[in-house]
Amino acid sequence: MSTRRANREGTCYQRSSGKWVAEIRWVDRMGRPQRASRTATNRAEAQRLLRGLQALASSDASPGERHVTVEQFWQRWSRGSLLSSSRKASTVELYRRIMAVTVIPAIGSTRLSRLTAGDVEALLAGMKRTRDSRSGKAGEPVSGQTRRMPFSVLSLMLTTGVRDGVVTRNVCADVQRPKVDTAEAEYLSPVVMRQVIAAMSGHRLEPLLLLLASTGLRIGEALALRWSDLDLEAGQLRVTGTLQHIGGQVRRTSPKSQRSRRTLPINPVVLDALKGWRKVQAAERLRAGTSWASSESWVFTTSSGKALDRRSAARSFERAVKAAKVDAPARFHVLRHSVASMMLADGKVSMRTASEILGHSSTALTADTYAHVMPEAKAHALGVVGDALSG
Repeated sequence: MSTRRANREGTCYQRSSGKWVAEIRWVDRMGRPQRASRTATNRAEAQRLLRGLQALASSDASPGERHVTVEQFWQRWSRGSLLSSSRKASTVELYRRIMAVTVIPAIGSTRLSRLTAGDVEALLAGMKRTRDSRSGKAGEPVSGQTRRMPFSVLSLMLTTGVRDGVVTRNVCADVQRPKVDTAEAEYLSPVVMRQVIAAMSGHRLEPLLLLLASTGLRIGEALALRWSDLDLEAGQLRVTGTLQHIGGQVRRTSPKSQRSRRTLPINPVVLDALKGWRKVQAAERLRAGTSWASSESWVFTTSSGKALDRRSAARSFERAVKAAKVDAPARFHVLRHSVASMMLADGKVSMRTASEILGHSSTALTADTYAHVMPEAKAHALGVVGDALSG
């Protein structure tokens, strides 16, 4: 065994069993003697572990911190750093669900200071397929996006752990992030769109459907509209927020990105529908009197004045799709994809214009999402090249 080293220097040695040990001793800032060690299979690994222990000793992390588990630090982080960040309440809720379902059951009891890249890889490997809750047998493959989310949340948490000196490094940095295959966006043809709209004729959600099908708004953006956001005389609307239902409460939050704040023209047909809807809503409010549920002047409400819940609206849309007897995905977001597809299909609308209408954070996002719906635009572009070469 090597001779004792200086404070915080540490040493590596081999046991009679063949195992290697990285060990360090130091006196912390309170004058208390501390010791930490790690076991390795070879000298190179032991030296790597020793470097981590040296960083641990230099950080002067308290003995209590070195025994903090992944779950314990998650509870602290989720109530502190996560809440103080700029992330929306819905994102925080999503993170909590992801961690509760995937990360905590798998590695929650592991000491944060002993978490390895191998532990994270094992976590991701265990998520490649769903599991039947009764038989435990492997089921359907899990998408890369679903596997990437817990990895990203864990990495964010560990970054804070490094900052606070609870761990020496973010082990997620040594793990390959799950690959996400970009799926082609589903969309409806103009014919199918007209059939779905016809199926909603006379329904109280018809103005909402017409608005979504003509502007490509996100459903949360449409539900967040207040009458003050609409200029019915000028035929314009301003997207200034998004509506979310969290814990049974309605919350109007800022748009998804800065470029999501935008002003859009309203189609004359949709404008007439909105004017008609405003009269219907005014009559409902008059009948409700003091029992009208909200002081907010929402554009889309229930008959009692509550902000429209996207889940109940989605169920109405599903029924409309079934009534139309068309083979189409019954999701509001498909309407957004359909608007984008119609704009970009023939190449007459520029990528920048489409991106601004959709409120995408960049034109690259628009191009990546809808590259598959621009065959005519690509053919036209290459035709220009061919004409130039042929003289």
